Amino acid sequence: MSVNLINPQLIRDYLLGFVKGAEHADQLGDYLVLALDKPLRKDQRYHSLATEPPNPMPEWMISKWGKIDFFEFRATSKLDVNVEHIRDWILGALVRGEAWLYKVDDQGRPRKLLKIGSVEQALKEADKAIELSRQKFAKDSKKDAAFAYELEHGDLAIVHEFEDEFKIVKLLSTVAAGREEYLMQHCIGNGSYDYIFEEDPKDSIYSLRDAKNNPHVTIHVQNDNLMVIQCVGKQNVSPAAKYLPKLFEFFDLYTLNLDTFYKSIGAFFQDDALHFIQALPDDFTVKGSLDIRRIEDFKCPKNLTVERILHLYETQRPSIEPCFKSLYRIAVGHHISHNIHKIILYLPDWQTVVGENWYWFNAFSGYSFNREGGPTIIRYFPGTKIRRYEAWYNQDKLHREDGPAMITRVSVDDDRIKARWYYKGQLQKIEKTTEREFFD
Repeated sequence: MSVNLINPQLIRDYLLGFVKGAEHADQLGDYLVLALDKPLRKDQRYHSLATEPPNPMPEWMISKWGKIDFFEFRATSKLDVNVEHIRDWILGALVRGEAWLYKVDDQGRPRKLLKIGSVEQALKEADKAIELSRQKFAKDSKKDAAFAYELEHGDLAIVHEFEDEFKIVKLLSTVAAGREEYLMQHCIGNGSYDYIFEEDPKDSIYSLRDAKNNPHVTIHVQNDNLMVIQCVGKQNVSPAAKYLPKLFEFFDLYTLNLDTFYKSIGAFFQDDALHFIQALPDDFTVKGSLDIRRIEDFKCPKNLTVERILHLYETQRPSIEPCFKSLYRIAVGHHISHNIHKIILYLPDWQTVVGENWYWFNAFSGYSFNREGGPTIIRYFPGTKIRRYEAWYNQDKLHREDGPAMITRVSVDDDRIKARWYYKGQLQKIEKTTEREFFD
């Protein structure tokens, strides 16, 4: 069933975010878009009702806005995991030069990808490829090797040992990756991660093993920033809760960056404990901010307190509004165009607007302050429409050539303002004057 999407370009941007820096990035991006762009345009699990029109609104939409429903694409954490799995399947095929890539239509597009009609169908193809890879490994290699065997053959190195004979090992060869894939039933050994075992790799792969050398969690780390970019259990599911203490002992020992890991499993760390957003108890207090935008069917506990900012989509509001005991501020996200994202800040009454943030938005790689022709950050005096602060950003840097890049008003009853000019991120001038004198 077709829907009226106001930001279809965001689907392409979202998918291309998964191939940045990857081997065969251009071709991989084209193939990932070919496989999933149309399915995501049709799949209403990843659409939410648009509450604001794009800015500027296309002429064809002006007469129809308010008369028919329009939707916007909205990715979820679960979709992220699925797209990563599908990407790895396609990349593995490119690395190995699989035959199906050369069975193309008259435009050179692989027919296998053209036939994909849903995310589930693409996942099925990825799973079939993993099973074929596992069967080949089982035939050609020693699939049930012990620690001693892998150490002797240079396939792994022991990085950290726990008291109960569990270990964290680093994979050092494609054979080790194949064994990990065979036992964990995910795609680390299909060729898409072979670059990790070349000279001076940008990433590393670790595995949590028990005393019998059975893997239970696979960990993918970027070497330059120590970011945990993937951490999965068998068949790409989130790690079992019983392994989390060991993982965090390892993460803490090596001071790994866990921002992406937390997002991928829908959790946050507070009071020396990991809390899953979908399983918060009643009467719980979140001591920082809480982001539920990428959580499917968020289950809100009773009397939830959020001490900082609650991030959500407008369509999530009706089902959760009654369950909150206390909120400091609410941030509601809107897609203004295919790549501009506006967040409106509200007070806990859900009605009083206290600010706006404008971002260049990519659902996979994150936010970046960016707006042309207006302030990127706006803050209001509570209960009024009077701006107390505004700033112009371009690609995360204060930048404006034709006027002040930052304006601060002294108070709601005082028309004096402070204005700062920035050029290419460098402060050029500071003035303190009245608003009338300034604009005259």
